[in-house]
Amino acid sequence: MPTEFPPTRRKRRTLNVTALKQVAVFTTALITGFGSAVTGLGAQLAFAPMLSWMLGYKEAKAAGLAFSFALTVSLATVIGALAFQFALFRDLLYGVPPFQYALWQALLYGVPLFIGMTLGALVGVKFSAFSKRDGANRLFLSIAIMGMLFVILQVARENILTPAYGVRGIPILLYLILGLAAGGVSQATKIPSGILLIPGLYYLIGLKAIPAIATAHVVVGLAALLPAIAASRTQTKDPVYAFPVTLAACLSGLAGGWLLVRYGNNEGNKWMLYAFAAVGMFLCGRELATQSDKPPTSGIDSVASESDTKSGE
Repeated sequence: MPTEFPPTRRKRRTLNVTALKQVAVFTTALITGFGSAVTGLGAQLAFAPMLSWMLGYKEAKAAGLAFSFALTVSLATVIGALAFQFALFRDLLYGVPPFQYALWQALLYGVPLFIGMTLGALVGVKFSAFSKRDGANRLFLSIAIMGMLFVILQVARENILTPAYGVRGIPILLYLILGLAAGGVSQATKIPSGILLIPGLYYLIGLKAIPAIATAHVVVGLAALLPAIAASRTQTKDPVYAFPVTLAACLSGLAGGWLLVRYGNNEGNKWMLYAFAAVGMFLCGRELATQSDKPPTSGIDSVASESDTKSGE
């Protein structure tokens, strides 16, 4: 009789969960970085909550990595835009006229704008207690969403007969004043400063979309520099996810810088502002939904909870 062999069992391959998480983090960082690059909004606004949700990072660790990510995205976007502009200046790629976009203004006026925003934030801290009241922050976020809708409607109405925007004056003083206003209002109302900064640069300073976005990236980079350095010194580095995040930040920033210079001509500025307004509404709407899920911190409910705590003690 033929000998019978026992059936062999195939070993199941273990699922590499870490590799799957790396791919998920890289994809999320790539999309988030590209959205930040073409809109001028800080990448940390959307990336920090994603890190807490996907990887279970604590708030401080997620914020530290998110600031490093935002710094890399903004730096790569500005470098990419300047590099591709000089490449187009040689008229070897697409025949775009030389120095059509004054990107050097982003480097020149981004510093006084950042200084103004820092000073404005210091002043706005004194009024930030009002935004902590129940309903106040939701009201400000709702106003910001309506402001984004106004940007969309206003941009849709623009044509060749639309007069040029901008206020006349000494440029450095205008940037300082805009920074003071944007930083103070942002700190007092807890609205992301980028949502106030881009419309201010576009309508008040009179910049086109590309210089406005590049200037915003200079401010984001300067604002994220110190938190990123502090996080790198105080927190342990995560080599598993640090490399895919950094790689995604560089690739998305360079791609965004190329896209701004390549397709951001005077006739194509609208799509950038549409993207900015759409992302701004998404961020405000997400924060508004988060605020709606939180229990009230003042009013009858908080007084009752305090009395119950005292009675329990």
